[in-house]
Amino acid sequence: MSKRPFARAKEIAAELGDAIIASPLRRAPDFIRYRRSRAPQPARMIAYDFETTSIKAGTPEPLYITAYAEHVMHYASPIDGGENLQQILINHFLTEEHKGAKFVAWAGNNYDAYFIATCLVLNPDYVLRPYLTRSSALRGLRVLPACDANKKNAKGWEFLDGMAMLGLVGVSLEKFLKNFAPEFGKMVGVIDFEKEQFDPANPKHCEYAMRDSVGLYHGMQRAQQILIENFDQPLTVTMGGACIKILQAHMPADIVVNTPRDTVLKLTRDYVLRGGYCYCARRYQGPV
Repeated sequence: MSKRPFARAKEIAAELGDAIIASPLRRAPDFIRYRRSRAPQPARMIAYDFETTSIKAGTPEPLYITAYAEHVMHYASPIDGGENLQQILINHFLTEEHKGAKFVAWAGNNYDAYFIATCLVLNPDYVLRPYLTRSSALRGLRVLPACDANKKNAKGWEFLDGMAMLGLVGVSLEKFLKNFAPEFGKMVGVIDFEKEQFDPANPKHCEYAMRDSVGLYHGMQRAQQILIENFDQPLTVTMGGACIKILQAHMPADIVVNTPRDTVLKLTRDYVLRGGYCYCARRYQGPV
């Protein structure tokens, strides 16, 4: 299609009008105001982190794992291959005690989720359910006991990305901690990754790894506290999801947003810019 959407404004409007009349109604519920009747329960979060071989050489290998949640979990261990990591996850992460918890890593939808998935995907005792966008981008991973896979509201474990949960894509962990947990800032100068790689036998390296999990935990708790205090909303899989719930709680009571019909929805997705960013398609000057 050579024409830009703006040049086709009248044509698109006509197509939408015809689609509204012709297409069947969708069965999804309409969007109306919804406010909690009780105080929100904060998300149960446990921060975790992998230390790996050099990323420059391709897909790295995990060497060390840490996890931290105050009064709940303080764990660190070297990793000796995929089978060892699987046993670590089963024995220390996927436990009854931690059911319902969100394991959060910074940039966790990259290699961290890959490590978790490759260790568990062939294990018949677990079912993996990724959270995917319509373009198949990963937004998190849910792990369920296989015996509960078909149960409604079954409890499992989530492995999520702190960047996605806070909408801070591209922000380094060091910068995040400076703002949200300055007393648990990232240790700098401990490892020169240009000249060496992480050594599980080096106590300083292990302290560096644990600090990342401790700092991330406190930073995520502070971010969630801000969200609950100001908007009555705990953290969810993505900041976009949390913001939609905030919008729904504060929209006027007499407003009903009807769910678009199938054809209308397709036209909207084809021609309207969408996603997790507010984006101005062309230069704009005027009131906001």
